[in-house]
Amino acid sequence: RISRAGLSPNVYSYTNMMNAAARVGELEFMRTLWDNMAQNCDEQANEVTYTVLVKGEAQSGHLKHALGRVREMIACGVEPNARTYSTLLRNCVRYSDVERARECLDLMRERGAAPDATACEYYIKTMCGELLVQQTLQFMRDIQNQDGIEITAASYVALATASSLVFADEKTARNACRDARAAIDVGGWAQEDDNDDKFQQQGDDDSSAPSKSVQLFLQL
Repeated sequence: RISRAGLSPNVYSYTNMMNAAARVGELEFMRTLWDNMAQNCDEQANEVTYTVLVKGEAQSGHLKHALGRVREMIACGVEPNARTYSTLLRNCVRYSDVERARECLDLMRERGAAPDATACEYYIKTMCGELLVQQTLQFMRDIQNQDGIEITAASYVALATASSLVFADEKTARNACRDARAAIDVGGWAQEDDNDDKFQQQGDDDSSAPSKSVQLFLQL
């Protein structure tokens, strides 16, 4: 339709089309659109375009490739924003890719974008998904003592779950549940929603409170 009107797609048109493709899992079509934009569009991809590209790669499980796209955007002079990093980290949780999550945090520090509580939560969840309890405990101590980052309630829940599975350690699990309840009392659940680009529609779920299953778990 754009072509029939005698117009050429600009970077915003390509970004929207790529986002639509990414949403429905059409990875190859998204990549084709990216290639077409590089060849036919005079405008440079912006941070939103790259974030959509990272999303498509990451949610399809291509986390190494997604991290490469982040490095590519930096090389092209486009600085990743918080949503770019969170898009990658969230899918590291989904695919239990601790190595890529760690590389993402390292890259954030290199770029002067110190990981915040949400980024750290994703890393904690990724490690807990792999039952790396001791590494998680050490990381939590480090970010609290060195960076002054407050651990989120969701992070404590992940630790409680992992420690109960790997150690059958009732004390560690109960302490984590206690800390999760305390964090909720102070700041609420405060879990970031799953939106990873500005096109994402708001859902009906209330992310301000933990799910019923988490609430039951915290009653232990």
